[in-house]
Amino acid sequence: MPTLDANCLFAQFALFAFLIERDPFDSQSGFDKIVINSALPFFDSIRLMFVARFREVDVSMLEKELNGNGFSSDQREFIKRWIHREIDLSRIPVPVSI
Repeated sequence: MPTLDANCLFAQFALFAFLIERDPFDSQSGFDKIVINSALPFFDSIRLMFVARFREVDVSMLEKELNGNGFSSDQREFIKRWIHREIDLSRIPVPVSI
């Protein structure tokens, strides 16, 4: 699988983060199967970011993952705020134009 640039990877992170907020896993085993034990290449470099929202993780490993993907400081801060539930993507109001 080709390596994605940081902006593409961040966009994928944000889309999946939104999806798991909108349609939470029915059980812990569902989360384990889809995120923790998944062999999908999508999770190879961003798995801990999702796990950290729901479980405790090794902070140094999480920092390594955040810093190793080339994310900007704003993107890293956004992800950290999402992990700590300071941001819920499914609750961000969307302006409607008429």
